[in-house]
Amino acid sequence: MVTTPVWFTLLVGGAVVILSGLIFADRRERFVVQAALAAAVTIMVTTGLMLVRFLDQPYEDQAGSIRPTEMRRSLEIMDREAPGLRPPFPPTGVSA
Repeated sequence: MVTTPVWFTLLVGGAVVILSGLIFADRRERFVVQAALAAAVTIMVTTGLMLVRFLDQPYEDQAGSIRPTEMRRSLEIMDREAPGLRPPFPPTGVSA
């Protein structure tokens, strides 16, 4: 789970990157070129943050999420490889 301070740092860092791209824009260049550069930076920062958010919630019911079948398969492999090994989490999957 991504903690609140990490999210804060990611968001502030993204804002700083976008704003620095706007601050250091060259006024001698055409507006379309500057807008394209700013849009490219904004898109990359936004998609990076969206990826972090997606990877932070791996068990949601959406495409690409981890299904319980993968966890069951992993537990079966663990039982086969090391029969006495106990998982570090309770059967409910929720840590105390």
